[in-house]
Amino acid sequence: MPAAVPPPSLPPPRQTLGADAPPPPHRNGRGMLVAAAVLGTIGGVIKIGTTVAVAKANRTPDGLPLATLMGGAYFYDPFIGVALGLAGGGMARRGKVDAHRELFEGEPATRKRRMGLGWALFGGGVAMWSLTRLAGAGACREQACTTRIWETGYYLSLLGTVPGVIMGGYATGFNRYHKRYGHLADVTVAPIAHRNAWGLSLSGRF
Repeated sequence: MPAAVPPPSLPPPRQTLGADAPPPPHRNGRGMLVAAAVLGTIGGVIKIGTTVAVAKANRTPDGLPLATLMGGAYFYDPFIGVALGLAGGGMARRGKVDAHRELFEGEPATRKRRMGLGWALFGGGVAMWSLTRLAGAGACREQACTTRIWETGYYLSLLGTVPGVIMGGYATGFNRYHKRYGHLADVTVAPIAHRNAWGLSLSGRF
């Protein structure tokens, strides 16, 4: 008779023991991120068009660059502001989904969490916008000087606020989900199968 073939070792799937694992988050933030991209693109196009119009007004003797800039801001600021909010909310939902997969499905998160860096960048961008607004209003006597400082500060602020809200939103959503549900994944049980043994493995913090 042929020798019996021992059962192969099986990879232990992660299963929660004790309290039931919460269901996966129903929303992954994709819709919010798509909406953020669309609104941000619209706002960016309007902003660039306003910048071109302001530059043209600065070169015209009787131009009104400040009025041109303020008029454009009424249109692009709402689009860009809402886009930033949607991006932060969408990334927070994405972070919750990744945290659930890491805790209860054994899939490590692929994106690094940099909450401190993210919100520092966001705060730095807001500070840049505020400081250049004050500098342009207080240090300049001509509208051309004011608008140049304001325009420069606006674009520089986006270099901090956009990546900052993405990193900060993701890390915040991830960490909050871990804090709320992490204790449910502290103890796990999984089936094991080796050449001479079958059973269950118990692991966790005791």
